[in-house]
Amino acid sequence: MSLEACLGRQYKLEKSENFEEFLKAFGVGYLIRKMAQVVNPYIELKRDGDTYTLTSSSSFKHREMKFRLGEEFEEERHDGALVKAVITLQDESTLFHRQMADDGKSATVTRHFTPEQVTITMQLNNVICKKIYKAV
Repeated sequence: MSLEACLGRQYKLEKSENFEEFLKAFGVGYLIRKMAQVVNPYIELKRDGDTYTLTSSSSFKHREMKFRLGEEFEEERHDGALVKAVITLQDESTLFHRQMADDGKSATVTRHFTPEQVTITMQLNNVICKKIYKAV
C-alpha cells in the first residue's frame, strides 16, 4: 500500500507504550508529561504538490509540521527546543523522520501508514516509544 492511499485520512491514538519515558528523556516536566498521557490526539497527513503537512490535534495541543521529502527544515521538539529535521520516504508507506539537535538529543521517528492504522516508533538514545493510531 502506498502513502498516497493514506493522505487525507484521520487517525486517532489508540495505544501508546513508553511515551512518558520518551518525554522524560527530553527533559519534559512532570505536569506536561502527565497531561500528554491522558489525551488521544488525531493525526492527518496531507500533500499539496511537493509539500506535505502532518497535523496532530488534541484538546491539549495542536501541532502542524510542513515539509518536503529529503529537505531540511526547522521543527519544534517535544520539549520546545528548535531543531533541524529531515523526513524521507523509507518505503512506499513509511516516513523516516530524523531530528538533529545541538544539545545531543537527536531523535528518530518512523511512521508506517496503512489505510487502517499508523504505527509510530520514536527513539531517543536507548528510549523507544511506540504509538498506534487507528483510522476514524
